[in-house]
Amino acid sequence: MSSTHIVVQGDTLYRIADKFGFLNWRSIYDHVSNAGLRTLRPNPHVLHPGDVVQIPDVPKTITLEVPLDKRTSVVRVPIGQQLFRLLLVSDTRQPLGNLDYTLTFTGGARRGKTDAAGVLRDAIPVGVQDVKLVAGDLKQDLEIGKLNPLGADTIDGGVSGCKGRLRNIGYFVAKIDSVRGADFAETLRRFQAEHGLTVNGTLDDATRARLQAVHGS
Repeated sequence: MSSTHIVVQGDTLYRIADKFGFLNWRSIYDHVSNAGLRTLRPNPHVLHPGDVVQIPDVPKTITLEVPLDKRTSVVRVPIGQQLFRLLLVSDTRQPLGNLDYTLTFTGGARRGKTDAAGVLRDAIPVGVQDVKLVAGDLKQDLEIGKLNPLGADTIDGGVSGCKGRLRNIGYFVAKIDSVRGADFAETLRRFQAEHGLTVNGTLDDATRARLQAVHGS
C-alpha cells in the first residue's frame, strides 16, 4: 500500500528508497505520484526538510528506461551504496586533479584518485552520514545529505542552502542555519564582488544562479 514520507534533515532519496524496500531511488522519484516533487526539486539529490515524498508500492519487477545517446553516462552502483561526487579545488579555485584521496566513515573506507578535472567519484554505504576526507593537504569532515535547496520557494528562502554552498566553496560561514545576519550579508557581498555581481548582500536571483553554477549543484 502506498504511503507518504516527510523529509527530515539528512534524508536522501537513496536512504528513503532503502527504508521502504526499493532497490532504485528513481522508482520513487520518477513515479507519477511525485510529479509535484520533481517540479519543486528538479535536482533529486537536494531535498529540503518538510518536503513530501509519495511512496508507491514496491514494484514486483524492476525496469528502468535509459535513452542511450552521446550525453548518457551509465554508472553501476552496488546495492546498498549511494553515489558520492565531489569537486576538489585549491584556494585559488584551481582543480585538484589526479590527487589521491581517502574517504573514512563508520565501518569502512574508500580510496581512489580524482580525475584530471578534480572530480572525486565513488560510492559509499547508504546509511553513512558523516565522512572524513583526506586528499593531499586537504582534510575535511563532510555531512552527507544535509545540503538544503537554494531556491526562494524553500521555507527559509534558500538561506541555509546558500550558507552550505558558500562554505563548501571556501567562504567563511560560522553556522549553517536560516538566520539572515550581518555576517551572512557580508559573506554574500564578498561572493558577489568576486563574481562580478551587484554587491548588495542580498540573496537575489542573480546571486542564486551564480552560486549554483560555481558550486555545481
